[in-house]
Amino acid sequence: MQTTSDPDLSYLLYRASEAAIGLAVRTNNPQLLKNKLYALRKKLGLTNLTFIQPPVGSEAYIWIIKKDTKTNGPTED
Repeated sequence: MQTTSDPDLSYLLYRASEAAIGLAVRTNNPQLLKNKLYALRKKLGLTNLTFIQPPVGSEAYIWIIKKDTKTNGPTED
């Protein structure tokens, strides 16, 4: 993920929506990022996406995955 002072979170959601499974996003605050993404997901109507903290690395990543996809994990971004 490209690091900027004001990341374009909508880009992440659209990119996850277009991916086969989803994305893994590195973050220093998973809960804060999830909260922002939930609000933006609703605004953009991308209700096919969900956000999960993985069992390993949950303090540094969240997964943005498609709800209708069964997987062992998304691709890393």
